[in-house]
Amino acid sequence: MAEWYEKINQMYGLRVYHAARYNEGYVMETDQGFYLLMPAPPAAARKLPFIQRVYASLKKQQFSRVTPIRLAQKEKATFQWGKQKYYLTEIPDWVSIQGNPVPDGEWIARCLSAFHRATCRLNLSGFPRGVRVLGSWPQQWNARLDQLEKYRDHIAREWDVNHPLSVFLLPHYTYLCRLGETAIQYLEQADYHRVCRLNGQQGKVSYRGFHPRQHVIGLKDENVILLRPFDWLIDIRARDLGQCMKNGIFEQDWDDEQAGRFLAAYHQHHPLSREDMMIIYSVLMMPGRFIRKVEYVFQQRSGAHPADDTSGLEHELFLQEQMLRSFPDITEQATGIRIPRVSWL
Repeated sequence: MAEWYEKINQMYGLRVYHAARYNEGYVMETDQGFYLLMPAPPAAARKLPFIQRVYASLKKQQFSRVTPIRLAQKEKATFQWGKQKYYLTEIPDWVSIQGNPVPDGEWIARCLSAFHRATCRLNLSGFPRGVRVLGSWPQQWNARLDQLEKYRDHIAREWDVNHPLSVFLLPHYTYLCRLGETAIQYLEQADYHRVCRLNGQQGKVSYRGFHPRQHVIGLKDENVILLRPFDWLIDIRARDLGQCMKNGIFEQDWDDEQAGRFLAAYHQHHPLSREDMMIIYSVLMMPGRFIRKVEYVFQQRSGAHPADDTSGLEHELFLQEQMLRSFPDITEQATGIRIPRVSWL
């Protein structure tokens, strides 16, 4: 790590005492406090003005549960090391973080509700596509389903029927496609575009693929710090709530009770409408995780048949169907809001 320490000192003027692995990055103790070093996305430099405007507005709203980016030499957001760019964010004292479990869903809900409220007054005009995805879900989801059809056609025509991806996708394609089509129809029934127009009252910024393990750090006082500002987008709050629940169910073993507590805690601090709940249900319904997995295996395929190409997908389909069947009941019990059921599930 000596070369890393020297590079950090050169770029930021920080003396690093030691570092520990954290997700894809490193937590570092320095002479100026604790920092998290993380890989940066390719478009980080273009996104920085948007992030700085969000930071400034959050500060005015006295919302401090985000990790500020420390700029490197020449006011750059990132620095290059080998083939990868990295960025540095300040974090609280590592002693209050180390060894803590993934934060409880109620903690996350309270923090997200405060974050969304704090972004209501942002002036976000003038930012380009890639930052602004507000109102684009139906087109994006239809494009993903079209891509899934192309993968299915190619795999059915060209691949060995015993390849793990063939074994998973070919018998499940019709079901996945119907889930996606139903999600889009349900989105339209929820008056999605009207909800998008009201985002100034509900929150203007959300995360790309909010994940309970990747986007938050839990502190010992039941507080939560939000990570990864480069994942911020201009979009509705239902994106964060649906993605957090979906990732919680698939990867954190959330059950109906935990999902209900998450929704109830958010609703208590930043009330949700019937349309919001329907849009969250659409997010849970859309088989985006499965399409991404198909896309990854399709693009990475070699001549071999790795045993874990589609490991866990059958179980995830089962978990998703169970949640979709119970979600209307969870919603009503947690918030008192009733939403239409999907009859064929």
